[in-house]
Amino acid sequence: MIRTIETEHGPFTDVVDEQGNVLQTAEEYYTNWLENKNKQIDICALKEKKIQESKEQLAIWLANNPMLSKIHNPDGEYYTVTQEKQAQLTQLLMLYSISVQAGGEMQLTWNSTGGVCEEWTYEELSTLSFQIAGYVLPRVKMQQQYEVQINSCNTKEEVDQVEIEYDTI
Repeated sequence: MIRTIETEHGPFTDVVDEQGNVLQTAEEYYTNWLENKNKQIDICALKEKKIQESKEQLAIWLANNPMLSKIHNPDGEYYTVTQEKQAQLTQLLMLYSISVQAGGEMQLTWNSTGGVCEEWTYEELSTLSFQIAGYVLPRVKMQQQYEVQINSCNTKEEVDQVEIEYDTI
């Protein structure tokens, strides 16, 4: 006789062969199912943690690797390319555009890493913004590729083998 047990996850039935021999009791089947479910939950949490780590490592890399540009100074200066600085630059360019449309013109200033703010032209800052995008976006793409790679992993070992680095493109 095939038995069924009720659980908080629904009914589970004995596993039987074609002759009706019990290969696995409903309790054993349920226990194995729970163990597999917990492993899946663990691997999902591990993937989320590794993806978060890839994002944090990208932020650290950007903070520690300013970009060299000669757009404002022919000798070249380094510029911070963190997400915060990118947002500030975007906002500054947008505010300038709004002020021009409103008939005014605001003074634009920006600073190199560790430097004081200096006056810049709109063209210089726009070019710097595009240079920063060209420097940052390939690494953002790398982070997205790491995320896809991590999500395709099926075991803890596979997740652990994903090495995250942003120095080479």
